Amino acid sequence: PNSQIKQIFEFCKNGNTKQLLDALNDSNESLVLDDRQNSVLSMALKSSQWPTAEALIQNNFIYFHSNQPGLISASQCKNDDDTGIRLVLKLTTTSIEKTSIKEPPS
Repeated sequence: PNSQIKQIFEFCKNGNTKQLLDALNDSNESLVLDDRQNSVLSMALKSSQWPTAEALIQNNFIYFHSNQPGLISASQCKNDDDTGIRLVLKLTTTSIEKTSIKEPPS
């Protein structure tokens, strides 16, 4: 299993989105973390793999370890780019909208 997790993170770092999603779907692990507690979404954000990050979000592989919050991961990307930050903010806004209770009309 450890080599499978290493391979998953290599796919993620290199932007091999299809192989990554196939490996995640074939994995018996519900939460895949590397030895530094990075999730695959955190790693995609840190590696500036925007299409991969978007695919992970679309396929519901949305998880951040409490020690590696999404905005921190997005801020650590290799490129001077705010795309990851915008992805995480959009994700956060969407989840807040889904969970907010709306007042009934009067």
